[in-house]
Amino acid sequence: MYALTARVQPCGLYSLRLPYTHQSALVYPLPPPSTVLGLVANALYLHRGPLPAFQKTLAKTEPYSELLARGFAPAPLACLAEVETKARAVAAAPEGKVVVRSAMVKAVTDLAKGTTNALPRQFAHTRTLRLRVGSADADWLQRCAEALRQCPLTLGDSESPIHVEEARVLPAEPVEVQPGEVVETACYLPYALLSDCRGVGSAFFVHERCAGAKELRLYRFPLAHRGGAHEPCLLSGRAAQPFSAFRLGPSLLCVARDQPPS
Repeated sequence: MYALTARVQPCGLYSLRLPYTHQSALVYPLPPPSTVLGLVANALYLHRGPLPAFQKTLAKTEPYSELLARGFAPAPLACLAEVETKARAVAAAPEGKVVVRSAMVKAVTDLAKGTTNALPRQFAHTRTLRLRVGSADADWLQRCAEALRQCPLTLGDSESPIHVEEARVLPAEPVEVQPGEVVETACYLPYALLSDCRGVGSAFFVHERCAGAKELRLYRFPLAHRGGAHEPCLLSGRAAQPFSAFRLGPSLLCVARDQPPS
């Protein structure tokens, strides 16, 4: 197994909205799994260039691998499908405090009538984030790393550009965690996988997939809320059920995607 690790610097505020918070626009302090997958897919698409018009019909009918073999640039959804298939684990963690603040955002709802509305919206900021993607395909991860380094990208929406300072591929150790085993990690993971959790942490409902995501799953985030900011922390506890993971370091255990619900 291998892991892509990327150091990302937000160029300003970012607003990754929690699902169903339409009026209040609450945000995630860290990119959830679906955002990390979408970011990598967007980088791959931009790195190969936009799809010419005459190839769009082919992209809808032929497999991604066959298009690449014939020299065609893949469609955006084909890139996303490739990422969803290849990525076996995803994670995001801050390298410092994350600050979340609320603001009133005024928008024009009807340009002809000149009507507007003003709704609250949260924004987050941190100096650097560390994103990780695990896969058995080292060559594919190298392509992802090159795409992340070279392409202009945003975090969640077009208002939040980012700069990827570093992206490299490292070996990762597959781990099968058994019930009752002590687990310590600085990565987020499904809430139900740990019992007797001694880390402070925070809980958020997230989409684990990007394409066709509907179901939300409760996750533990390695963040402690202190003094008006979210600070990185370790999550520590005992495994409540068996699960697969990938170890990247002493306290970096990335849980494999698509774990069965408890």
